[in-house]
Amino acid sequence: MVTLRLDEARTDLLKQVLDVSLSELHMEIAHTDSWEYREMLKDREAHLKEILHELKVEQPFL
Repeated sequence: MVTLRLDEARTDLLKQVLDVSLSELHMEIAHTDSWEYREMLKDREAHLKEILHELKVEQPFL
C-alpha cells in the first residue's frame, strides 16, 4: 500500500484529473469494438472510481 500526502490544492487537482480521465474513459468504452479492450477499460474505470471515492471520503470538504 502506498500512502500519499497531498495538500488541499493538489488533492483538488488530482480529483479534477480523475474526473476528466473518467469522462474520457467512458467515451472510449462506448466507442470500442474490441470486447477484451473494453473489459480492460472497464477495469481501469473501476479502479479510478475507487481512487476518486477514497479521496472524497478522506477529504470530504475539499
